[in-house]
Amino acid sequence: KYYCLLMASNLSEKQNFALGTIAAFIESIILQPTLYWKNARAQNLPFTCNIRVIYRGTGASTFNECQMMAVQFASTSFIQKRIAMITTSSYSVASKNDDVISAALGGLASSIFSCPIELTMIQQQAKGGSLFATVRNLLHQPLNNNTYNNTYHPIHIQSHHINSLNTSTTTR
Repeated sequence: KYYCLLMASNLSEKQNFALGTIAAFIESIILQPTLYWKNARAQNLPFTCNIRVIYRGTGASTFNECQMMAVQFASTSFIQKRIAMITTSSYSVASKNDDVISAALGGLASSIFSCPIELTMIQQQAKGGSLFATVRNLLHQPLNNNTYNNTYHPIHIQSHHINSLNTSTTTR
């Protein structure tokens, strides 16, 4: 029942970090085409099966997945062990509720790093260019510049959503 959980909880945080990195590397290479097609659809880019286009942004995507899953595995393991230690005075296996809390906090820890990398990857897929050039452009490009398509920028989406809520409540 808890075979996988028992295996992961018996590993150190460093071992869980390595396990997450390896699993994410394999996953990111295999799933890159579907990730590209999802992002292309969201950006109204034409569908393509061109390998050079589909695997554009793979470096950022693979780095993002590897660091994200490695941090999730390691932090979840760390939190599980601390919760188990607090609740049972030992490093025994945590309950199902403790597992959910640990996994949620592990996901939160990884989001701090993965959100900026995800933005970089999406921009690189949409516009091409090297990883470093994309980061440089993102850091030096103002949000209100018409040459930068900020339609999908998280700040733009949030402000657009708030403005639409304000408009809809004032017109009623």
